[in-house]
Amino acid sequence: MRLINYKLSAMVSAAIIIVCGWSGTAVGQTSDRAARTLAGRMATAFALGRLSRLDKEHLLGKRLELSIQHWITDGDDPEFEAKTFRSFAAMERWLKADESEPGFPVRTSGERISCSRGLCRLDLRDNQMAHNHVFLIRIWYGSAKGKIVVKKLRLLYG
Repeated sequence: MRLINYKLSAMVSAAIIIVCGWSGTAVGQTSDRAARTLAGRMATAFALGRLSRLDKEHLLGKRLELSIQHWITDGDDPEFEAKTFRSFAAMERWLKADESEPGFPVRTSGERISCSRGLCRLDLRDNQMAHNHVFLIRIWYGSAKGKIVVKKLRLLYG
């Protein structure tokens, strides 16, 4: 009798683990799909200079971290810089002030978007890298109060 109860409880435990694993995968896939959609919208807003419009969607948790990677560095210039912003509008103002002349550097993003485990990669296609361009290449995301939030961005200056 004990052997039957033991086998039954083992089968029930295995079934619970399998069901929980499937539901976790479905939730992860849903958030990755939502993140891919968000990454596409952010890439468009970045390229058009309309990041401030994203503030209406309350996509930031507290602050937005920005990691800036320089493709070409001179001497002692660092390859990476970091900035922090309270809003997308503040980031947009900083990007505008950083322009050497109106519209330069040209803003764009990687075209192949893949999202998984809190990171969206916007990979550049072959020969997409160009001088006087700035690329949105990474978006780190998470969730707060059941809603997707942007935690960090990475820009690549060409």
